[in-house]
Amino acid sequence: MLVGPGGAFDHLVDGALANDFSTISPDATWRMAARLATENIALLDAPVSGGVKGAEAGTLTLMVGGDAAALVAPGPCSTNSDA
Repeated sequence: MLVGPGGAFDHLVDGALANDFSTISPDATWRMAARLATENIALLDAPVSGGVKGAEAGTLTLMVGGDAAALVAPGPCSTNSDA
């Protein structure tokens, strides 16, 4: 859990990058991104597609969205989870 009692948000520092791999609604994602932005924390929305079959086959797909600067900030790991 990122935001809420005991969530990771309480432990992130100014300028951090948070990744959300859930499949929550777009409205919930916007609210979470706005809340994190109040502390200068960027959010990348990165839901995972493929389910158990994809996980077992190693073919999961991430669909990543967010601020372009946040997307490139971490470097190559943001474009290839095998890196």
